[in-house]
Amino acid sequence: MTEIVLIGNGGHSKVIQAMIERTDEYVLRGILDDSIEKYTETNGVFYDNSNTIEDYKGNYSFVVAIGDNETRKNVIEKSTLTDNDFVSVLDTTSIISPDVQIGVGTVIMPGAVVNPGAKIGKHSIINTRAVVEHDNTIDDFVHISPGATLAGTVTVKEATHVGAGSTVIPNTTIHQNTVIGAGSVVTHDIQHNSVVVGVPAKVIKRRS
Repeated sequence: MTEIVLIGNGGHSKVIQAMIERTDEYVLRGILDDSIEKYTETNGVFYDNSNTIEDYKGNYSFVVAIGDNETRKNVIEKSTLTDNDFVSVLDTTSIISPDVQIGVGTVIMPGAVVNPGAKIGKHSIINTRAVVEHDNTIDDFVHISPGATLAGTVTVKEATHVGAGSTVIPNTTIHQNTVIGAGSVVTHDIQHNSVVVGVPAKVIKRRS
């Protein structure tokens, strides 16, 4: 059984905690977050706001339970943790084809579907009931929000956020550091650092 410490104690962390409780593969041992008032232990789980990630390195596996891509990436890059220190958490209700490749630290949440030939990078989130169709390539630090659908052979580059309930048509590439607004329909390639919304999705501004 893999003993896990979560970094982050917000809403996204709560969902991962529930996922861990539903499986015999993992056990939650602790949560690290600045919002915790003081060090406590409850039912075998510690809550810590003062010690660093490095204080627990080597004793546990980690998941950065933070929904925001940039924040999640910054936490990981500022730590001394390596790929060997992280674990992926896959919900028992998700449907994942056997040949799917999943990077370390990635979380696949309740009801999500990931179909054959898909490749998912490190520290990404496939959120509740999202659909990642066949032969998709999803890079590191990506967040596919609840109910989003990526049709076949879609590529999503690093640090992109695909909003809730959005749809991406087949053979489309969304370049890095892009935000797709909730409910949007992406019908063409999207350049990096874009914010797009609408049906069909159009660029409304550029990100720095």
